[in-house]
Amino acid sequence: KKNVQHLQADWQPVFEQMKQADHLTHFLFYDTRRVSLLRLHYPTLHGDTIDRFTALKAERTGKTTSGLEIGKFGTLVLRVVQPIFQDGTLVGYVELGKDVRDIFNGIQRKMAGEWAVLLFKERMDRQQWTDSMADPDADWDRLPHSVLITTSQAPLPAAFNSVLDHDPAHGHLDETNQEIEVHGKFWRVASKPIADASGNPVGCLLIMTDISMAKASFQQLLFVSGVSSGVVLLGLLGFVWVLLRRTDRGILVREKELRESEQKHRILFADSPDAYFILSDGRLVDCNRETERILKGSREQLIGLSPSDFSPKFQPNGVPSEELAQANMKKALQTGHLQFLWTHRRMNGQEFFAEIMLTPSSIKGKKVLFASMRDRTEEHVLEENYHTLFNQMLDGFAQHEIICDAQGRPVNYRFLAVNPAFERITGLKAIDILGKTVLDVMPATEAFWIEIYGQMALTGKPVFLENYSSALAKWFQVTSFRPAANQFACIFSDVTERKLATNQIRFNLDFQKMVSEISACFLAATNNTLGDVFDDMLSRIGNLFGVDRCTLIQFSANGSKMSQTHEWCSPGVPPQKHRIQDFPTESAPWWMNQLSLGKPIHIPCVGEMPDEASVERTEFMAQSIQSLLS
Repeated sequence: KKNVQHLQADWQPVFEQMKQADHLTHFLFYDTRRVSLLRLHYPTLHGDTIDRFTALKAERTGKTTSGLEIGKFGTLVLRVVQPIFQDGTLVGYVELGKDVRDIFNGIQRKMAGEWAVLLFKERMDRQQWTDSMADPDADWDRLPHSVLITTSQAPLPAAFNSVLDHDPAHGHLDETNQEIEVHGKFWRVASKPIADASGNPVGCLLIMTDISMAKASFQQLLFVSGVSSGVVLLGLLGFVWVLLRRTDRGILVREKELRESEQKHRILFADSPDAYFILSDGRLVDCNRETERILKGSREQLIGLSPSDFSPKFQPNGVPSEELAQANMKKALQTGHLQFLWTHRRMNGQEFFAEIMLTPSSIKGKKVLFASMRDRTEEHVLEENYHTLFNQMLDGFAQHEIICDAQGRPVNYRFLAVNPAFERITGLKAIDILGKTVLDVMPATEAFWIEIYGQMALTGKPVFLENYSSALAKWFQVTSFRPAANQFACIFSDVTERKLATNQIRFNLDFQKMVSEISACFLAATNNTLGDVFDDMLSRIGNLFGVDRCTLIQFSANGSKMSQTHEWCSPGVPPQKHRIQDFPTESAPWWMNQLSLGKPIHIPCVGEMPDEASVERTEFMAQSIQSLLS
């Protein structure tokens, strides 16, 4: 209980930050038996066993798993489950989740039309769903087979009911170009099935585009734009779902169990969801129904073929399939086990990526190879898409290794990996920095960056901060976490423009306040207090603009002389008021000519004033003035 309290104390602030910044809705920890220890989003609910597909797959594979799943209370949640290891030993799991309603509400402004998300009632518990819905418009009985969980158009008119609902037992609605009329408007409705992490359909997404204006020929361009926006958005959402769907329905059949009972072996072999086949003397002598399905051929067609017969002529590494297949079978018989990736070809000529595992066995005293085959084409495409997404993400990403001194204090860190967004934001190229330390690349890096990241890498406590980097002259918003011991990773964005805009707004408010207060002082001033008002005015202006000196110069009645009547100097700056007293205006022709134009005089660099202003330049330099505004 004390460990859970510490866990909540350490991670509740992180969850609140992620909830505020990224609209995260679920954050929970569970132990090695998948028993929930702490739900940061629902602390009073714990002790239950997590049997969702993503949790089971993370337990089985020991790898990060993600996907859409219907939660305990009937909500559709995008989940990511990460196994946590310490010194190679599993210590538990961390799960992050985001309610689909928040995801779609977040992208609503980017969508050209309206949308609705529905879930099948057969996959939900009515009472749990009703208890969890805060929306008073939520209506379980509105549709026969589906429940509307969120929509961009609330309340959604009942006229849409004809296209919202369908019976999942009769397939999915694929009429992506049907049009309906609702309250005098014409809508084009597109439908997309939603599958959970296990690949089972759980609902659908409807995108509704208002094409009323497109009915008029003089706005044909708007019609094309609206349809294009709907198609592009539908394609984008389809890509995201393909990226998140990772199907792994395999079961492992142990060799000992296969030997114990021939009948049990036949049941497992024939009905397994994984593809299994047996090789004897390098040729297929038996296979199960899943092998037939994957290879698109009957058992009779496959018996007697060698692995190279249902493979392309060459593998991706350029080696002939027949030569490499013989080498792999020989190695499996010698080593007792071999697992590898292979490109196969179905009987219809279509190539696909497969994961093959060869295990020696024996049947009636004869040595054979028991082979399992899993179609990894989708995962291969997903991995390529993941790398594409990583390389095209807008936020910068960098992974580092912390470097400590002999006393264990962080003193530097080394760049291990960066993405293209890092290069774009910082201007630093991966080829120039990978393997180097930050002080090699940016010697002016402030010590606090190393201290903050060092403590995070050593303790594992995540960090969220916003700070200025003088080495890059930019403000950054950074989320940092520890992916491995003595390492830290950063996801960051450049917030310099926002910071500068905020500072500018603050300055404008301070300036307006100063003008207002000075004006009030002048209105209340008397002949006896006017001088004090001038001094106060110069002090306010000098402090607001951060300058060294502010002065007030008065001309004589006939304009022949000028005198400095009031002066304010910042601490450490010597006064110069005595230098300009009854100064002849004819001795400063350039200055007087500039004043006669009635415009502000801005001198960014006194040393670069023109030759005709030599008198003024000499006087300004004598007063140690470097730049001036009058």
